Amino acid sequence: MTYNFTPKQLQDITDNFGQTFADALPVRLHGYAQQWRLSQFIFIEYYSVNCLFICRSELHGNCVLKIFGGEFKWYIGEIRALREFGGNCGYVRAFECDEKNGALLLEQIVPGTVLKAEPPNIRLSVFADVFKHAHTVPNNAALYLSYLATVRQAAEIQSEDCRFPDLRRVSRRMEEECKYLYDKYSERLLLHGDLHGDNLLKNACGGYVIVDPHARI
Repeated sequence: MTYNFTPKQLQDITDNFGQTFADALPVRLHGYAQQWRLSQFIFIEYYSVNCLFICRSELHGNCVLKIFGGEFKWYIGEIRALREFGGNCGYVRAFECDEKNGALLLEQIVPGTVLKAEPPNIRLSVFADVFKHAHTVPNNAALYLSYLATVRQAAEIQSEDCRFPDLRRVSRRMEEECKYLYDKYSERLLLHGDLHGDNLLKNACGGYVIVDPHARI
């Protein structure tokens, strides 16, 4: 399987993910096509933290192939979380994954309309319903970054910047409050971590499916 990128697509991929990633991408696509029996690739020209392809799998039907960029290790939590949720709790199903190199083969959600396209009253109702069921007890919480660690990282960044003393003070207060709550409530659940209107997609039944978890404890 060979996918013929246009010169502009190759340049955009290089600009967003670097030359090394761009050079390796055709080889990786060929490998996944053989390994996961994929064909009929359509490149989605959306450049964020990954390259996206709609494709057809002989094993799973219509799918989305997600290949993470050079900083994909930050997104290992997403791979592990989707594998752990296993299509439960309203999450998209991950059929195949390559944690070592950063890739996911996901079910394709059709029509895939984002929740934020709905009227405000519908958005609130759907989000509240989805949120109630969007958490689970992880098999191993140590595999994921905690909210406390995330807050501490953010506070540390602000503390190193001397230009905004008020922001430094507030960031430390944020860390103290988070630590207090973390100690007070002992239950540890695996959460999405970035649940908003772009990460809820409408399916063929009119329900909404959760995608792109940041995976936080």
